[in-house]
Amino acid sequence: MKIREIDGRNALYGHFKWQIKSDVKSFLDVRDWCYTTWGPAVEYQWWNEFGKDRGCEYWSFDTFDVRRRARSGIIYLKGDQELSFFHLKWR
Repeated sequence: MKIREIDGRNALYGHFKWQIKSDVKSFLDVRDWCYTTWGPAVEYQWWNEFGKDRGCEYWSFDTFDVRRRARSGIIYLKGDQELSFFHLKWR
């Protein structure tokens, strides 16, 4: 898994701080854990339009990859506290 801090080039900048990119199997496991931990989320492309209204404040996810060959998924986490909790489970 690759973890990086997002910047202003990302549409979710200001709402989320961390991006976790992983292979599909790991992504699905982490996405299930996030759902259990923080509840439902809205996918990346819909977050700015629907995320706040639906109370999806702690995490989001992205399954769309322009380079389909990469076969990866992305999880976005709100801040340092959520990332620390993630590390307790996944590191």
